[in-house]
Amino acid sequence: MNEVEPNARDFRLVLGRANHAQSEFVVAGASAFFGMNAVWSRRAHELHFPKESSDRAFLNEGDTLMLFDQKNQSACLTSISYAMGHWGRWITPGKTFRLEASSSDPLVRVTAFHDDAKDRLVVVLLNNASEAREGHINLHGAEFRGQLGGEQSTEAA
Repeated sequence: MNEVEPNARDFRLVLGRANHAQSEFVVAGASAFFGMNAVWSRRAHELHFPKESSDRAFLNEGDTLMLFDQKNQSACLTSISYAMGHWGRWITPGKTFRLEASSSDPLVRVTAFHDDAKDRLVVVLLNNASEAREGHINLHGAEFRGQLGGEQSTEAA
């Protein structure tokens, strides 16, 4: 078995965190999602986990929003930051209400919101399949006005 090198920015983790957030909103009825730690540093990691202070252990830190690496004089946003950032660009805190939404494809998860602050409908689709899927959005009882817009998150972008 080939062992995969740890990477806190791995796209699989981004998708996993997006699915985690979606479950919190839909299954648990949560109204917010946050990261466990805002920042973490290599020095803090070495002090807290002296037996696990390798590059591998530090770079596998997945519950922190940003990693500061004093050894390499660098910083990076982690997968949870990217996932939360994608949700956060479309959902206004405190002014958004979740709507009923469903998908007939078990690998495509859908969440819909009404953003009162910006008077817009937000639909988040998570494709957990390894290939592109076709989707259709039906609006029942909702009036649509304005332009359509959006973004697609991929491993390359």
